[in-house]
Amino acid sequence: MITAQSLRRQIAALRWILPIILFLIVAGYETWEHMIVSYEAVDPDFHIEIIVFGVVGPTAVHFALTWLTQSLQALDRTQAEIQQLNIELERKVEERTQSLREAYEELEQTNERLQELDRLKSDFVSLVSHELRTPLTSINGGIELILRFAENLDKGQRETLLIISEQSARLTKLVENILDISMIEAGRLQLNLGPVALAPLLAQVRREIEAVTSAHHFRWSDPSGLPLVWADEDRLTDILLNLLDNAIKYSPARSEVTIQARPDDGRMVVSVTDCGMGIPEEERLKIFEKFHRVDSRDTKDAYGYGLGLYMVRLLVEAQGGQIWVESTVGEGSRFSFSIPLAKEIEGDAG
Repeated sequence: MITAQSLRRQIAALRWILPIILFLIVAGYETWEHMIVSYEAVDPDFHIEIIVFGVVGPTAVHFALTWLTQSLQALDRTQAEIQQLNIELERKVEERTQSLREAYEELEQTNERLQELDRLKSDFVSLVSHELRTPLTSINGGIELILRFAENLDKGQRETLLIISEQSARLTKLVENILDISMIEAGRLQLNLGPVALAPLLAQVRREIEAVTSAHHFRWSDPSGLPLVWADEDRLTDILLNLLDNAIKYSPARSEVTIQARPDDGRMVVSVTDCGMGIPEEERLKIFEKFHRVDSRDTKDAYGYGLGLYMVRLLVEAQGGQIWVESTVGEGSRFSFSIPLAKEIEGDAG
C-alpha cells in the first residue's frame, strides 16, 4: 500500500531524474533528427529546439514536481497536526467523560440521600402529626365539655376558654393538614373512589360552613339534576371546606360567596367565588405552592400557614382533576376545580 510519505519521496526523487531524462531524450532526438537523418550541420534551430524542449520543458517539470513535493510535505504536516489534535481531543473527551461520569455518580448518590432524607422527613412529620392528633382531640373534647357545663364561669374566664378552644381547633386542623400532605407526598394516601352525588354532599358542606360563620352570605347553585362524579366523598368535602374557608378568610364581612357546579365536557367543574381583594397576576402561578401566601396588607390579620391550597391541589390531582384560579385585583377571585364524571370512568372501565 502506497502511503502519502512514500509517494512524496518518489516525487522528490523524480523532480531531478525526470528533467534529466527528458533533456537526454530531447537532445538525443534532436541530434538524431538534425545530424544523422538530415545530415545537417548544427544550426540555430537545433540550439533553439534544445533550449525550448530540452531545457525549458524539463525545468518546468522540475518546478511542478517541486511544488507538488512541497504541497505533499505541507499535507503531511497538516495530517500530523490533525492526528495530534485528535489525540488531544480524545484525551480531553475522555477526561470530560470521566468527570461527567463521576459527577453523575455523585449526583445519583446525592439524589438517593435526598430521597432518603425526604422519606425520613415524611415519616417523622407523619409520626409527630399522628401522635399530636390524639391528645389534641382529647383537649378539644375537654374544652367543649367544660364550656357546656361552665355556668359558674365569669365572662372573662369563658372568653379565655373560647380563645383556647379556637386556637386548639386551629392547631388540630394544621396537624391534620400536615398529616394528609405527608401521606399524599409519600404516596400512602388511600382514596375511596366511587360514584358521589353532589346534592347531599353540598348540603352537608353548607350546614358545616354556615355553622362556623354568619358573617358572609352564601349563594349555592341548585345541585339537583347534576350527574354523579367519580371521587372520594370525604376528600371532596375537605376540598370544598378548604376553598370556602379560604374565601371567608380573604373577603370582607357581609360579602357574598358563590358556590357553583356544572358539567363540562365529561367532567364536573366546581367553583367558589368571593368578593375579596383578588390575587395579583404574578402570585397566581405560586398560589398553590407549599407555604405560599399572598403578601398584602389586607391579609395581615388572616391566619394561615400556606398549606390549605397546596393540600387542595394535591387532593384534586390525586382524584384525577385539575385546579385553577381566576382573579381580578380589588374585585375577587374564583377558584375552580374539575373532577371526572362517574359515567365517564365507568364507561371506560366497561
